[in-house]
Amino acid sequence: MRAAVLHAAGDLRIEGREIPTPKPGEALVRVTGCGVCGSDATEYTRGPVLTELPVVLGHEFTGTIEAVGDGVDLAVGAQVVCGAGISCGRCKPCRAGRTNLCRRYRTAGLQVDGGLAEFVTVPAATLLDVTARALTADTLALAQPMAIAVHAVARSGLTAGQDAVVLGIGGIGAFLTHAAAAVGARVLAVDRSAERLGLARALGAESTLLAGERSLAEALADADREADVLFEVSGSRAGWDEVVAAALPGGGARARRHPAR
Repeated sequence: MRAAVLHAAGDLRIEGREIPTPKPGEALVRVTGCGVCGSDATEYTRGPVLTELPVVLGHEFTGTIEAVGDGVDLAVGAQVVCGAGISCGRCKPCRAGRTNLCRRYRTAGLQVDGGLAEFVTVPAATLLDVTARALTADTLALAQPMAIAVHAVARSGLTAGQDAVVLGIGGIGAFLTHAAAAVGARVLAVDRSAERLGLARALGAESTLLAGERSLAEALADADREADVLFEVSGSRAGWDEVVAAALPGGGARARRHPAR
């Protein structure tokens, strides 16, 4: 099979490799679509940051089950999406259901081989059978980053009728806009790009603000709105300063410290 293997910053090679064999608890996935995350670009331009090299990049992928190891009940041929996060299941956070805080946490595509290949093996626990959804591979490859936005909105406690701000309409910001609007919140989207603000409106934002025209705090005051939750996803110091200045006592702020562009 062919695989995109990162060896060092600027050194990404398309290599021929043997198709891996799934171990117990694992599944072999024939990849049908894989996204390129901002973290992948960072690893390529100035890594290793999170990667353990050499590694096959790609943690936003979908595909079909080609084979399974012992103890896996996924059907061969099933369409799946991968969450990419691999937890041990044994440490205290895992036992409490907080697998993202696993003491041995790894990510397919960063510390172990990921989806920028024709085939990849991952723990079956990281896969979700989406065959019944009948969606295209391009759409399904967005499931992992979309899950980040859905999780962030759920953790924020945002509910229908509340006001939310999404500052930074990159990939994750766009998903956050849709997820926040989907729960019935009024969303103000902020970005430096008029084109991205148009996308935000298409995804459900009630209003938009072109960054630099005026401060976020001023825009909220002029609209007689108070933000219940603010999502800072530009990854910039200026963006962080804006949401802190606009946040009210008791307001929720969710920050992504790395660019979501």
